[in-house]
Amino acid sequence: MLDAVADTSCVEVAVSARLQVGVACDSAVPTGLQAGAACDSADTPSDTEPFGEPLLFISNFTPVERSHYKCGVPLSGMWREIFNSDAGIYGGQNRGNCGGVKALSEPHDNQPYSLDLCLPPLSTLILKHVSDA
Repeated sequence: MLDAVADTSCVEVAVSARLQVGVACDSAVPTGLQAGAACDSADTPSDTEPFGEPLLFISNFTPVERSHYKCGVPLSGMWREIFNSDAGIYGGQNRGNCGGVKALSEPHDNQPYSLDLCLPPLSTLILKHVSDA
């Protein structure tokens, strides 16, 4: 678990091969989880683990939906949305990414690929890399 205290960041991004939850704000990050924080959709940091299949955690802490939110990822192929706090079963409005997105061959945030995401307002998404096709 990270010992950092959340600042006023509106979006938190972490890519990890293990399910760990935390907020990183210019603090020491434990082995196994690399994280970053961004205050707008123009600057989305993301990093990867040196091992395992990555999970992408993204939280939008604003009341504004972020359409076409670019996020750098380490692997091509499909990324399945395995959790969306805006899903109807949690009382949300079912906004999101229709269950998954395909990585674009466009480098972003020092990563070789990127995702074009819809981030519902006041939500958290978890995406898992599922294929290189």
